[in-house]
Amino acid sequence: MQKTYSSASLEDFWRAEWGGDIIFAHGSKHSRGVMILFRPSLCKEVLNLFADKNGRFLIVDAAVDDDEFCFVNIYAPNDQNQQITFYEKIPNSIPTRESDRILIGGCFNCPLAASDKFGGKDVQSKKAVIRSA
Repeated sequence: MQKTYSSASLEDFWRAEWGGDIIFAHGSKHSRGVMILFRPSLCKEVLNLFADKNGRFLIVDAAVDDDEFCFVNIYAPNDQNQQITFYEKIPNSIPTRESDRILIGGCFNCPLAASDKFGGKDVQSKKAVIRSA
């Protein structure tokens, strides 16, 4: 999940509602925040995790059964200049993994075509972000 507006004080509430394990990267009560929810019946072991202090991304290495996965959840900024810097930083935050099972999801705030969005600025305004990525 992205744009969770979560804080450490709400973790127990979220876990009680979900019923399974949740890993958080908190933003503030009014912006940012990401989390990865694992279904209650999933047998997994978290091997490593990195939670961005700004609540923009979360990287979790986990063993599920006999396989290792890297789960990445991203919530990119809306501002074009911040996006370019953000997207330059992300590859360095996901170091080379022994596993080829990397699952990346999130809200990238960078539509590639007009059909990918509704309202707001024209997608042409994101061309600089797309070229830099």
